[in-house]
Amino acid sequence: MRAIVTFRAADTRYGIDVSAVSRVLERESIRPLPDPLPGVSGLVSLSGRSLPVLGLLAPAGAHLLILRSEGLDFGLLVDEVTGVLRMRASDLQAPPAGQAAPTVLSTVADTLLLDPAVLTRHLRGAAAPAQEATGGPEPTPPGRTAGASAGCCSPTIRSSPATLPRRRCARPDMTSSPPRTGPTPSPSPASTCRT
Repeated sequence: MRAIVTFRAADTRYGIDVSAVSRVLERESIRPLPDPLPGVSGLVSLSGRSLPVLGLLAPAGAHLLILRSEGLDFGLLVDEVTGVLRMRASDLQAPPAGQAAPTVLSTVADTLLLDPAVLTRHLRGAAAPAQEATGGPEPTPPGRTAGASAGCCSPTIRSSPATLPRRRCARPDMTSSPPRTGPTPSPSPASTCRT
């Protein structure tokens, strides 16, 4: 027999092997994390340690599963913990097709069984998929020279310059969107940017 902690997130029933779950908590205050990976909601303090919190399934979830996988402790936001399901290996069905990553290991009735190792790899490796795929650094975005400084008014580039928000600067010599190539003037401490 295998034991699965079951929970609900966004009207879908999920499960995760009980061996990966160390605690179930009410949602605690989650501190923001500067420049988080996609799906990371922030940090939660637990026993004097800061743990990353994934909000992939339920960003506004009311409960927090504390998981441990591949030597990493982290939180997973869920809407509601529904119980523990005991099942036999013969109850497992094939994983659904169409997944970008094998996050869902299998299904049991109406429950999607998650792989905690894939969630861990998301936390560890989602920052540099281009580097992993090509073995080198991410390509330089269009309209930007490699290693160029962004300056005070240029947002971090994650998309093409045409989709960047326009910004006004207190100093007329600072760049505006889209960013220009070449050297960017250094901002003075007195300069400020407004969105």
